Amino acid sequence: MTRFVITLTAMQQRALTLGLTAILISTVLWFGYSFVAAQWEHHKRVVLLVRELSAGRALVEQIPEMQQRLARVAASTRLQKLFVAKPAAGQPGPLGQLVVKYGGSLSQSKVTYLDTGTDIECDEEAYFTADITALTHILYVIRSSEPLLIIHRMNIEDVEAIGLGPRTTPNRLQVDMTVTGFEAPK
Repeated sequence: MTRFVITLTAMQQRALTLGLTAILISTVLWFGYSFVAAQWEHHKRVVLLVRELSAGRALVEQIPEMQQRLARVAASTRLQKLFVAKPAAGQPGPLGQLVVKYGGSLSQSKVTYLDTGTDIECDEEAYFTADITALTHILYVIRSSEPLLIIHRMNIEDVEAIGLGPRTTPNRLQVDMTVTGFEAPK
């Protein structure tokens, strides 16, 4: 059996030593960088959590003040005008009531309530026919913010142009509108 013997020159030995040393140093640096990067990421997360904790504590400290403000809003008749009242069963919502009040013809009114935890949002989608004057009054009342209604979507079509009415009804408009209001805090 023959033995296999490797003999390296001094230059080859130095190159091998430098190569192995470079591999060892790069491995140590890679592990060191990974450790430092993980520590830095951990530090950033801790700082963020501390900020969120202090913001949460500040909000908790403000609870009595906010409850007092809500009580003042609930007691103020001037501010109560900004909020919508929940309609009785089968009755239209705030937009439908405005349409009927100003002489429009309400075709459909769908009211949905969403309790967001901080307030109760009242969304109403209404389809109605009204003349230009009635629509102007309705939009003016919505703009005057009593009650506070926010228009999300509005589509207006001429009744004659879409074939819903005779040519004898000038300025009649078919309106599809979605508004949002808010119930008074309790």
